[in-house]
Amino acid sequence: MAAIETKKLKLQTNFMRLLLILFTGLVLLSIPFAGGAQRNTSTNTMFRFYEDNDFINLRGSGTDEAYTNGTRLDIFYEKENANKKFLNRWMPKAGKNAINTYGWGIMQLMYTPRDISTSLSAPKDYNYAGALFAIKSLHSSNARKKYSLHTELYLGTIGPNSFAKESQIAIHKLINYQRPNGWDNQVSSKFVLNINLTAEKMLFQKNNSIELIGGSKIMAGTMTNAISLYSLLRVGKMNPYFNGFINRYHTATIKSNAEQWQANVIFRPVIEYQFFNTLISGNRIKNNSNKAETDVVKSEISAKPVPNHFIYGFDYGFSLTCNTTTLAITQKVESAAIQGVRHHEVGNILFLKNLQCNL
Repeated sequence: MAAIETKKLKLQTNFMRLLLILFTGLVLLSIPFAGGAQRNTSTNTMFRFYEDNDFINLRGSGTDEAYTNGTRLDIFYEKENANKKFLNRWMPKAGKNAINTYGWGIMQLMYTPRDISTSLSAPKDYNYAGALFAIKSLHSSNARKKYSLHTELYLGTIGPNSFAKESQIAIHKLINYQRPNGWDNQVSSKFVLNINLTAEKMLFQKNNSIELIGGSKIMAGTMTNAISLYSLLRVGKMNPYFNGFINRYHTATIKSNAEQWQANVIFRPVIEYQFFNTLISGNRIKNNSNKAETDVVKSEISAKPVPNHFIYGFDYGFSLTCNTTTLAITQKVESAAIQGVRHHEVGNILFLKNLQCNL
């Protein structure tokens, strides 16, 4: 046990160094834009980077299992006549006067079992599974009626072509941690086509300091089929939630040379019914390289974990915006997606940068 705790402490130290380097780079990136003399209310483009990782833990109890990592990059923009383009036409809008924010993104995510030291997958644990996909999105907000519709189209692949194996091995080598040895038994290749639709509505608002929002989300396609309900509580100094997706993270004004800022905390309980998740229940690649395996072991490898269809949890965290730059840290606590394993926590680091340019 002492050796395991020592190894875990070493991982924590190396991982925190990596996060420190990441934060330093993001802060340095924001400096040229943060306090400049030029301020413009017509900012219509935003860059977003976020990193999900179960070792990011506000309580200091990080893990390396289940949904273990997700990395995403997006560019969002508001542009006149963008709705005339083919992919934008069919996405639902929040009324004639909606503020429509379009986006393109790319994301890689991965699942692993609890024990990554063995080359054999545990039959009652999470699969080794990775996905890589492009994302076309639309945030459509109605500031007067205080509701929004958010549509995302996912297109990509699950399996070896997601390069999840190569990514995790490289990161673990960088932070000098246990090599994940079971990727040869990962979920097999599958085409990803998923459509996710989220609807949100203001339930209660007090000035610009307290907001309570109700939401529902439907996911359908070849990767995930699920439906969820949630509420979102925001408390702090902040722009109105439904005044446009980009404006939500933008405090610079043309009227003042003073530093503009906002800060808030969030709490979001959620309940989800998951019909099917390929990353959890998909077929594994059949690996016959180990001739010494018994028939019993082989049958266990081919066995699938039993999913929990009802999943519940909550998110909590905070964000800070200065002019056109936002940094946020949140924590997601979620019940187990399969039977026989413990609940799971995933931390998130979010960086957003509003850009004063036109597309």
